[in-house]
Amino acid sequence: MKFEDIVSISGMPGLFKILTKRPDGLIVEPLGEGKSKFVSNRVHFFSPLDSITIYTETDSLELVKVFQEMQKKEGEVKPPSAKDSADKLKAYFSDVVPEYDKERVYISDIKKVLKWYVDLKKHNVPFELEETASEAEDADKPKKEEDKTAKAKKPAQKKVEKPVTAKATKAKKKPDNKKNKV
Repeated sequence: MKFEDIVSISGMPGLFKILTKRPDGLIVEPLGEGKSKFVSNRVHFFSPLDSITIYTETDSLELVKVFQEMQKKEGEVKPPSAKDSADKLKAYFSDVVPEYDKERVYISDIKKVLKWYVDLKKHNVPFELEETASEAEDADKPKKEEDKTAKAKKPAQKKVEKPVTAKATKAKKKPDNKKNKV
């Protein structure tokens, strides 16, 4: 099971593994269950975990990196239950992500992250993102080839066109040659 295959679905509790994509929705399997079901995209909104970020003071932090930090800190500090007090949850989250934005990250968000972390650990989902083939190829290319291609491509020159001015013309009123007949 890959981290990229896990989604949260609006209106449905828990996390789901994507089995198949369809034009009108997804066929998913709840984590830990062997039953698959169809979920329509007309009714539900899908949030892949690899696309979720946490607000920080400077930028955003990917959820997978938050999970990795939680995993590192697990030996030092045990993650609290999502049912613990708000102060305890904030203190733990400050230990894990010290730069998180305290105004935009709500207690409900912290609870959700904790629940997801416990659920993913329970089902042995690795907290890693796999590199795509194109990213791996880009990392292998030497910089010299990139420099050559950048020099070979010259930006297209813009054509300068003269502005078009409209001349005002007066329409001449034609006399009405027809006589009104009564």
